[in-house]
Amino acid sequence: MASSHRLRIQKVRSDIYIDKLAKLRERALTLELPGEVGLITEALAQIDRPKTVAIIKRQIPRAPESWRRAQQYIAIEQERTAKIEKVQNSPFDTILRKLRGSTTLRRLKLVCEGQSDLPVFKEFLSQIPDVPEIEFDFVGGWPNLAGKDTKYFQQGCNEAFVVMDGDCGRSLNKSKKPLTNVARAQQRRLGGHPVQLRILERYGIENYFSQKALEKVTGKVLTAYFPIPEHVAVVEYLREEQPGWKYRIKRFLVSRFRMNLKFSGRALYSKNLNEEVAKQMSLERDLKGADLFNIIHEVAARAKQLAE
Repeated sequence: MASSHRLRIQKVRSDIYIDKLAKLRERALTLELPGEVGLITEALAQIDRPKTVAIIKRQIPRAPESWRRAQQYIAIEQERTAKIEKVQNSPFDTILRKLRGSTTLRRLKLVCEGQSDLPVFKEFLSQIPDVPEIEFDFVGGWPNLAGKDTKYFQQGCNEAFVVMDGDCGRSLNKSKKPLTNVARAQQRRLGGHPVQLRILERYGIENYFSQKALEKVTGKVLTAYFPIPEHVAVVEYLREEQPGWKYRIKRFLVSRFRMNLKFSGRALYSKNLNEEVAKQMSLERDLKGADLFNIIHEVAARAKQLAE
């Protein structure tokens, strides 16, 4: 679903749209689109949570068989939240808020692919005001993601966002960067649970770094390398320039025709510099318009909703 459509759905607050949203949710269930199901569910809950519970329960038979238990769990959670909201105007409102804020079950977990990605997400999320405490973890690559039990993502938290690189998650040499079979399999596996899977539209987190930030940290002039192709690993692409026309042709083929060619020479960048680079960047200035920008704001918004 396009980001513009997501924003429109998130802003819906009138009960006249409940039936349309319910039909849209049922359609997303049958098509096994977990991100869309979660987005529509939250939009419905913002309008009328008790009705949302009824809709979720009614649509359980329409969900893929592997999703049904998780859908039952989601209905129970929404029902519990509805009961809490019902008594929020009581004299015990202050006490309830303190209790809800103190439990780790109201927290969000952000799980990224690699350990070097963690400080990048932490830095960008810190640039958004009033984001509550978030649990952070990493899986260590796509093979490890496939081996993680779904219960792992919710340990100590109510919900989780999993953000994986596009290296194995997307066909980056194609114009629309469709999901790979590996990514679709994980999307189906996690779809029936309170786990949102997001897959970057570039090779890795480093492909979102700005030229200015990379130059500041490495102390190198990198104009010849920019723009860095989105389908290659930055640590492999940023290598010491080699003289000769063959090297220039290779770089041209990689950039223009999305070919995957290996480069030799001394590496100019290492992932252990990710934290320093992220600190040189501004989320609003350097990432606006990129899918990573939307993911960061989506995580922040959900963390705030859970904590309220």
